[in-house]
Amino acid sequence: MAFHLVLRAPRKVRIGPRVFDTIEEHNHAFQSHNSVTFAKFGARVSDSKLNRLRAEIAANRAVHLYLVFKENQAFHGFRARISRVDTPENRATNNSPAYYAELSAKPSTMIVLCSPLKSFPLEGLRLVSNNRSLTDVIAECRTAAMLVYSDQAGDLES
Repeated sequence: MAFHLVLRAPRKVRIGPRVFDTIEEHNHAFQSHNSVTFAKFGARVSDSKLNRLRAEIAANRAVHLYLVFKENQAFHGFRARISRVDTPENRATNNSPAYYAELSAKPSTMIVLCSPLKSFPLEGLRLVSNNRSLTDVIAECRTAAMLVYSDQAGDLES
């Protein structure tokens, strides 16, 4: 059973007068580079979470990033397969969306994706830390980064 990373992220990013759609921009960069780096800003994902993800990837398990957005009072999930997790100091490639160059904030964690972000249901995902349903937890708190697993056999293999 693989572990996966869930991040809360804004669906839209405003830089000056322009608004960027997070999913569209990352998928556009993916099309250009056949991979894309998703940067987490703010508090860094803990070393223990990153090390668990690295171990899953090294074991050739299908590990995914789930981005969670709240729109119109409902939570929506998108997922992509992770090929590598890095700190900004170890970043090897420049395959991020173009709008990253315009941001004044510096990333805290870099997640390299080897598939485009696609809409994916959040039901069936449970927190590794306490076995609670992800949908229950995100409705109750604003935790930014969580490790999850799927309680539905076979749905996370690709």
